[in-house]
Amino acid sequence: MKRNALVLLLSVVTLSVQAASVASPDKKVERIEVYGYKHLTLYKKEWDTKRFAFMDFFNERVDDPDLKFDCRKSRNAERNTRIKKKVCRNAYDWRIRQEQFGENFVIRGGGFVESQAFAEIGTSELEDRQSDKIEAIQEMLTEYPEFNEIYTDLKDAEHKYKEAHKRTFGSFSNGAKEEAVSSK
Repeated sequence: MKRNALVLLLSVVTLSVQAASVASPDKKVERIEVYGYKHLTLYKKEWDTKRFAFMDFFNERVDDPDLKFDCRKSRNAERNTRIKKKVCRNAYDWRIRQEQFGENFVIRGGGFVESQAFAEIGTSELEDRQSDKIEAIQEMLTEYPEFNEIYTDLKDAEHKYKEAHKRTFGSFSNGAKEEAVSSK
């Protein structure tokens, strides 16, 4: 009880001192500017936020359920780790990879790891469906100006993340390599 009364008394005194210092106009106020460093994870979070907004808008307006984005936790997102990561792919992508895994594992008698690698290779059907998805996105970009704005924001956030990654880790970082590949 005494502790609460002491805290209350100190906060009242502090507030009254602050009010008195603000009220006196003859006192000079020092302006401090802080130049900080935006951490790489903040760029990544911003990029992910824009990416999920893009996928949500696309999913709401696309007619083909096979083209809709589906995000799942996957342990196979990165090599040599057991940590699950959120992986977003189209429904057709998940379906085709699952079929390939099952085909290699059950029919061909391949091992688990071999079947996973086989499923990641892809098929011509994946390429065909990928071109369908690109066409749907291009149609939406022309049809919906707000989707065009979301897409522009997404690309801007992606570019900022990759530039920050390059500044942090140098020109041989994964961010720099991804940008070089995507610009081809």
